[in-house]
Amino acid sequence: ANLGRQPTVTTGQVVGRKLEITTRQGDRSSRHEIPWSASDHGFFYEQTSLKNKPMVPGEKRSFSALLPIFHRLAQTELTAGQWSNTKLLSDAQELLPIHSRTTLAGQQFEATLWMDRTGRILRTDEPTLSQSTIRTTKAKALAGQDAAPPDLIVGTVIPLKGSRADFSPLTPARYRVQVTSAQSGPPFPNTPRQTCKAGEQRGTWELIVQPNSQASDSAAGPFAADRPTPADRQASRMIEHENDVIQQLARDVPAIETELRLAAALTQQVNAWIEQKDFSAALASAAEVARTQRGDCTEHAVLLAALARARGLPARVVLGLVYVPTLGGFGYHMWNQIWCDGEWHDFDATRASGKCGAGHIQIAVTPLDDASGLVVFLPVLKVMGGTQIELSELEK
Repeated sequence: ANLGRQPTVTTGQVVGRKLEITTRQGDRSSRHEIPWSASDHGFFYEQTSLKNKPMVPGEKRSFSALLPIFHRLAQTELTAGQWSNTKLLSDAQELLPIHSRTTLAGQQFEATLWMDRTGRILRTDEPTLSQSTIRTTKAKALAGQDAAPPDLIVGTVIPLKGSRADFSPLTPARYRVQVTSAQSGPPFPNTPRQTCKAGEQRGTWELIVQPNSQASDSAAGPFAADRPTPADRQASRMIEHENDVIQQLARDVPAIETELRLAAALTQQVNAWIEQKDFSAALASAAEVARTQRGDCTEHAVLLAALARARGLPARVVLGLVYVPTLGGFGYHMWNQIWCDGEWHDFDATRASGKCGAGHIQIAVTPLDDASGLVVFLPVLKVMGGTQIELSELEK
């Protein structure tokens, strides 16, 4: 994999009833193990299974296989439909639709695979990201005559219904959220900054988001148990706060009388240090960001977490949504929570002010430790598929 500018190399070996996985990036490596049995399969087993034995209408098939990037076992169930004439890029073919349901780390993801009679998957429809992938020749793919150039950022934005929003750092907001997938709990967690409760109609939720300055005390009440863990302080493959460049960046911020003001100063340090704001890397490590001084929200978040930990402040990364005025909706975003003076505070290093307002909606938090891996991003994918958000009001 190559999420950052430094290649990430992962190797695995089955030893007894476990799979030992080693991940290396640069001069740093990490290891973890997962249970393994004779019935488990490797990467891309879904495609291999269909190629070796194409499914027939009405057939069902299930298996356990390792997923690339996540490096976790997932359970997949396949159910074949009936042959039908299916549109591809410039033509149509008779294909067999196969409904796929994959369960990974407690999250379910569905897709439709379109298979030809030789077992090749020619089209995949993924409702989670509202995307279709079509297999074609290199010449047709590069010609670009049948489709607009793909834009993942714009394509995954959740439009904001209602009046145009102007989120100030001091104004709370009330949203009406509608989800299409069946789920037992709220689509967004309840935190000191936000409250999500069931709406009047089935499948709707009322979400109230407070700016950081008005959030309730996270060290008391129902959030008292949400305190720093060892993983919020330790170095990991993504957050190498023991790196010499990161240590120097952290020391460049002078001693400040309160932890809250120190965290704010570290946030401003990251904002100024990352000179080139771009999407050139999917998820670079903090050490790489410190060296290249470039990146988007993910790079700002990992670097700020590293600087905070280097100064003795527990820090974690927030996965969520942020309102983007130019796109008229909510896009995927990452920012930070830093433990200051006995409670968690939100900081967004992509902003010069570092402040988080009611346009920041939290989905999950993670220390980005080596054990969790990229499965921490799964809740984000669930929200991005089929969620509708409407602004009810900007509260006074």
